[in-house]
Amino acid sequence: MTRNEKTFEAFWANLELEVRENGMNFSDFAKESGISYRTLMGWKAKGRTPDLENLIIIADTLNCSIDKLAGHVINNRWGAYVSALNEASAKDLKVIRAVLGIEEPVNETPKEAAKRLG
Repeated sequence: MTRNEKTFEAFWANLELEVRENGMNFSDFAKESGISYRTLMGWKAKGRTPDLENLIIIADTLNCSIDKLAGHVINNRWGAYVSALNEASAKDLKVIRAVLGIEEPVNETPKEAAKRLG
């Protein structure tokens, strides 16, 4: 199996798992993400993975990382820290923010955030 085939298999297995864990099927996910069901199934049938823009939409919709969808494991201490934060529950993140003195996240688009941060 080639690296591309492994990436494809990992991506679709992880996407299906994340969709189910979010209480959806692919039809629901298509509506929620704004990516048409036909597009999703077309990628799968053609052995393709989405481009970066669509990966970001997918990850945001499922509240997970692109690394997680791709099955990429970071093998260092920082990677383990990031992975742990990605797996943390909302309650865990609230405690972490309180301990570190970090404000609650603001619901804004990346463009709005960039403008706010200058």
